[in-house]
Amino acid sequence: LNRMRLGTVSLERGCANFDRLEATPRQQRIMAEAYAAARGFDAETVFHLIVEARNRKKNAR
Repeated sequence: LNRMRLGTVSLERGCANFDRLEATPRQQRIMAEAYAAARGFDAETVFHLIVEARNRKKNAR
């Protein structure tokens, strides 16, 4: 709780949070569809943002 930030989470930030999870592309697609449905976003857009965040993390290593 001491590191928790309260406030609005943007689409980009919410999708970037998925980069912490180890998942196959199929699992990423499922998570993207569920997240998009819960937040009212386009599933394809969410999936691409999750993949982009994952790629940025891999390239930063």
